[in-house]
Amino acid sequence: MVVATTDTPAETPTDTLADTPAKKKKARNAGAFWIDPHDIIVRTNVRNFELPHNMETLEELADSIAEVGVKVPLIVEIEEAEDGTEQVILFDGERRLRATFRAIEKGHDIKAIRVIPHVGPKTSPAERIANQLLYNAKEELSHLEFGVGYQKLIAFGWTLQEISKKTSYTVQHIQNILKLANSGEGLKNFVATEAISSSEAEKQIRIHGPKKAETIIKKAVTIAKKAGKVKATAKDIAEVTGQRPRNEELEEMLKSAIETISFVAKSTNIDKIHRMAMGFLEEHNLVGDDN
Repeated sequence: MVVATTDTPAETPTDTLADTPAKKKKARNAGAFWIDPHDIIVRTNVRNFELPHNMETLEELADSIAEVGVKVPLIVEIEEAEDGTEQVILFDGERRLRATFRAIEKGHDIKAIRVIPHVGPKTSPAERIANQLLYNAKEELSHLEFGVGYQKLIAFGWTLQEISKKTSYTVQHIQNILKLANSGEGLKNFVATEAISSSEAEKQIRIHGPKKAETIIKKAVTIAKKAGKVKATAKDIAEVTGQRPRNEELEEMLKSAIETISFVAKSTNIDKIHRMAMGFLEEHNLVGDDN
């Protein structure tokens, strides 16, 4: 069901039902239009709505929608199916759509939801996933969700460099998250249930490998629970491994310094670098008489 709409703030559509192909096309060309939420097709989404923090925010949004409606329209793409009929494909707004369904489940009568056609070239399935990683970053996608997205993009043939360019995340960041995504279900479950942070899990995978990391984390979680804590920390990990917690920030600084020194040492343009440095010093009157 599609209903034409105007820019009025009302959430319940009162305009004439666009019940013919011509009226539907006219409504869509005009911009926003109303549609039965059940008519919207949802394709791959990297967000896992079964994760605890997602379920909690979904319930909150459902209660808000039940009270004031969906204030921000969903963005959709219109595609022609093989049988010639039009399909409304969700481009952005699955959280709002799911929350709408949840409000309906709670007994609220929501017959239509407002959507806006996506402006721009049609997107491929891979581009939709990349856009989700890019657009949903502000809504704090978990590392597990990022991992699913990266795995799917790689399955579509994307390289790490292409993913990095599209999402603006570093290759190192992508590699770390993929290691978590490719680890065992037990380890990922600890992260999904927030028994340990994703960053700590990724650190242990880098140090020990996925299998040993899972064993260590399992013991650390047990220690944390016995101490009355809901989440294992680096301190609990250290109690299992017998090692002091690593200072990764310091390690990264040292690594960067070593890489810089190595680059300079191996550079074939060492004389040029020296001349540039001396030129800078002379320009700013920083060269002494004995230089």
